[in-house]
Amino acid sequence: DPGFASAYASLANALALLPLMGGPPSAAEAESLAKKAISMEETLSLAHVALAHGYFHQWKWDLADGEFRRALDLEPDNIPGNSLYGIFLTTRGRFEAAIKHGRRAADLEPTLGVILYTLAHTYFFAGRFDDAIQQHLHTLDIVRHYAISYASLLRAYAMKGALGEAGRVLQEWESVSGSHASGPWRAYWLARCERIAEAKATFETWVNSDNPASKSPLSIAIAQVALGETASALSTLEDAVQKRSPAAIWLKVAPELEPIRSDPRYEQLLRKMGNP
Repeated sequence: DPGFASAYASLANALALLPLMGGPPSAAEAESLAKKAISMEETLSLAHVALAHGYFHQWKWDLADGEFRRALDLEPDNIPGNSLYGIFLTTRGRFEAAIKHGRRAADLEPTLGVILYTLAHTYFFAGRFDDAIQQHLHTLDIVRHYAISYASLLRAYAMKGALGEAGRVLQEWESVSGSHASGPWRAYWLARCERIAEAKATFETWVNSDNPASKSPLSIAIAQVALGETASALSTLEDAVQKRSPAAIWLKVAPELEPIRSDPRYEQLLRKMGNP
């Protein structure tokens, strides 16, 4: 049905998410499809969510914010709209509002893994590590072995200094998904445990492997910071920004990057992305 606006909006949202799953960049195509949906049905909330989503991953921050708000004005209980706006606000460092929208989405859809995970992730970036841990454990109770929760749960424990608990999460994750799944997070955990030689060997083995799983520049840079390889971490992030990697949206708020955040090269990266 070429006149079905919701189909174009749903396809636009899928394309905006594709790079986060390792696919090719498609935010501009998502933007185009969302605009087509809006031209068919201007009051379709999902279409404005899709347009905001496309703007978001092109770092058009003000345009994305306006479209998210337009979507939720049209339909305040739009579940993906609330969840995605929560993610957007998290990357902007607007944590109170992000948590409000993330909670709203979770209240409306209490059994969907990605919605529950997103709220936990927001707590994590807000520095509310206890809340992040509890929300991730709840997510794993509802959606057992929900793989992407493991990395964020490990990170929350590690930021609290609860390295034993982080290690147990890592062990369960790898038992469920295979030793390759944790990617650089095993090296990160070993480095946090001050097992540096082992961490470096683990990292090198993984980064030189043929398996592309989890080869996000953000996770690589976080491991490099933990290993004390500041220059390498900054180079990784510079490459991510130059290539407009989807992972770059977290540069402003990732707590593990705090040790290098005051470096002029880091500040320049944020400016290139249009971050205030």
